[in-house]
Amino acid sequence: MYASRYRSLAGLVLLLGIVTVFMTACVKPTAALQPAALGQGQCQASEVGSEVYAQLAVSGTTCATLDAVVQGAVSAHNRSYTSDGFSCTATREGAGSPWAPAWSGTYYAYSCINGSEQVAFTWGPASQYVYGSRTA
Repeated sequence: MYASRYRSLAGLVLLLGIVTVFMTACVKPTAALQPAALGQGQCQASEVGSEVYAQLAVSGTTCATLDAVVQGAVSAHNRSYTSDGFSCTATREGAGSPWAPAWSGTYYAYSCINGSEQVAFTWGPASQYVYGSRTA
């Protein structure tokens, strides 16, 4: 009687081990969305006061949501922030970054996430944004 229970328990432990290995190998955490490559923005670049947000990328949401989330960057003063349920992480950027040709100085790349929804953009002074018509 005890032997059959131990075999059942051993089988269950083995099954849990296999499932754990499978899940670890197959389910990867989602990488943070990055701002779009130059010329590949999914939404219209724009200004908020004296700042520009550009190289706009969205995943699982809309450009209107991105526009709403961006408003929090104004008071964040180039730091990470939370807005409309999104947690946004700021990374200081400059020469050598993928988006440097669009900027003449230091700017910030923001990646924001709210569950399965993500937005990303670059942010900096309008006076330092040098990329054409602001459509990327």
